[in-house]
Formats: sequence, structure tokens, C-alpha cells
Amino acid sequence: MRIGIVTFHCAYNFGSALQAWALLRTLEARGHEVCVVDYRGRDFDQYRLIQTFSPKAFLASLAFYGPNRRRRDSFERFIAERLAPTARYGVGDEARMAAELPRQVDSLICGSDQIWNLDCTCGPVGPYFLSFAGDARRVAYAPSLSHVTFASENFGPAQREQIADWLSRFSAVSVREASTAPLFQPLCPVPIEICLDPTLLLDASDYDVITAPVPEAAGTLFVYMLEKNPELVSYAGRLAHELGVSVSYVSKRRLDFGVPARNYYGVGPSEFLGLVHGCSAVVTNSFHATVFSLLFGTPFQTFATERSGARMRELLAELREKDHLVDGSVVAAPVAASVDEIAPRLEKLRAGSLAFLDRALAE
Repeated sequence: MRIGIVTFHCAYNFGSALQAWALLRTLEARGHEVCVVDYRGRDFDQYRLIQTFSPKAFLASLAFYGPNRRRRDSFERFIAERLAPTARYGVGDEARMAAELPRQVDSLICGSDQIWNLDCTCGPVGPYFLSFAGDARRVAYAPSLSHVTFASENFGPAQREQIADWLSRFSAVSVREASTAPLFQPLCPVPIEICLDPTLLLDASDYDVITAPVPEAAGTLFVYMLEKNPELVSYAGRLAHELGVSVSYVSKRRLDFGVPARNYYGVGPSEFLGLVHGCSAVVTNSFHATVFSLLFGTPFQTFATERSGARMRELLAELREKDHLVDGSVVAAPVAASVDEIAPRLEKLRAGSLAFLDRALAE
């Protein structure tokens, strides 16, 4: 079957790129011909090298032009080489997408990542709900809503009615977090199932083909923040001092850990995997840094906020690894999850998610 994936593949975010590759790889392994629909919505504007919406933004884009260009080139190379992208589409191209894409694929899958996080997309965005799909089969595989509530301007009566209309055309729907499913279930005519993030559908060895080692970061404490958190930075600095190691991190702006540190901003998804795999331990508030620490058996600790930590807390609870959740109040050495112990639990979760995919694409 020919399948097109619609997701946040081009967010210049490690997890976004890697989950897109993982879903593509999983579907190819099941005998399908797969591409990623290269749709870039308004949210992509934040990654443009020169920002002109304000004088301050313009000056900042000039100051960070070199590192941002390296980041762009790293991600665009990964997209071109690993994600089999279609022609590029942007805002206002839905008519062209509707005319071209249903002829190229038999099924369209939206997900994973936060394409259904309405506070992130500032309301529902048609292509992320496959509004252009025509007669192609429509499946939602584990899109993340991320939150258990949305701002009223993003999820009011008009938005609910539009989402209900789009969901009425889906053959099968799943989301990533069980706690968020009740938001959309009243709008959806089919039961919403819970499926794993695509990165968890693969074994650690499956990532060997795209991992780029970072030898100079070996033995360091890798700190990766998806959301700013001064408490995490302070804690990581104290932890690195206690462990007697330096810090490696990825951040647009320099962070002060109080110990020697190196910033790898500008690297791509392959180097990110190399950093997680080769470091001595990980401290993070990122879902995907948590995932790859689990898969690679890297010692780690996860800061999960009340608003945006549902997916990390749920995953660690299901795998019986909640001891990795920390708040920074007590400095303690990170430990690795037992790969052998989590393997059967993870395999059970994978089986259900893969069965959902097979069923959704066979009906």
C-alpha cells in the first residue's frame, strides 16, 4: 500500500524528525511504500533564518544566523535523505494538496507528534486532520494533544464543530496519551485508541543506521531541555559537579552550569542520538530524550511539569520506571533502566500499537 504521513517532520526538533522516521521505517518494514508529505504550516515560520516581525526579532536572527543556518542545514539534510519527502506544500496550498496527493497514495496517516495540540497550532489546522485527503483512507496514528485542556479561543464551539467534521471521515483514530483522549472522543464517531509514539515501535539497534557518534561528548552529562527550566539547569550543574564530569547540551543560548560545558546547538537528529547513546547520563524535560535514554539503556532523570509532563509520566508509569522522575530537590545519581526488564513490557505495548496500524490499514 502507498502511504503518506502528515506530521511535524520539519520542526527542526529532534523528536519531531525522529518520530517521523520511526513511523516511516515501521511501515516500510510491514511492506508498505511510504513518503512524508512535506507540508509546512504557519508554525514553520519560526524557523526562518531571518525574522522580520519586529526589530528585536530581526536583530536576534542576525546575531544567531550562523548557528541557526547550521541547524537548518542539518535538519533539511536529514529530511531529504531519510524521510522520502513529497513536493513541498505550505499555507494556502490545500487545494493543490487535494488535487495531487490522493492520486499518489492509497492511505494517509496523520501523526505522531503534537499536531493535535491546539494551543501549539493556535487552533485546528486542516492538513493535520487530513482535510485534503479526498478518497484516500484516513488514519490517525498517535498524534499528541499534549494537554488535558486547551485555551477557549483554540477549542471553542466553532473549532469543535470543524474537528468533528474532519474526524467523521477517519477509518481509525488513536492518540498518544490516555489522559487526553476524552477531549476529542465526543467529537469522534469511532473509539479513540491509545498507541505508542513511533520511536518506541523500534528497537535500539534499528537506530544504528541513522546514529552519528559524537566522540568528544563521551562520558559527559547530557542536558537537553525542550522547555526552559532554570531549576533543571541548576540541578544539572550540581549533579555534574558531584559526578565529576563536564556537561554537553543543546541550546540556542549559552547556559551556565557552573562546570565546564559544551553547546552542540546546530547538530541534527543523528548527532542527537549519538549524544544520548554516548554520554554518561541524561537530564531532560523532553519526552524523546526520555525515550532514547530508555531504549539505549543510558542512565537518566526526567523533569516533568504538571502541564506538559503527561506523556512522560504515563510512559514511565507503564514501564514501571517512575523512579526516573525528579524535581531537582535532591541531588542523586541517574541510573539506567534495565533493558531486559522493560523489554517484555514494551513489547506488549508495541504489539497493541502495531495491531492498530495493521487493522486500520487493512479495513
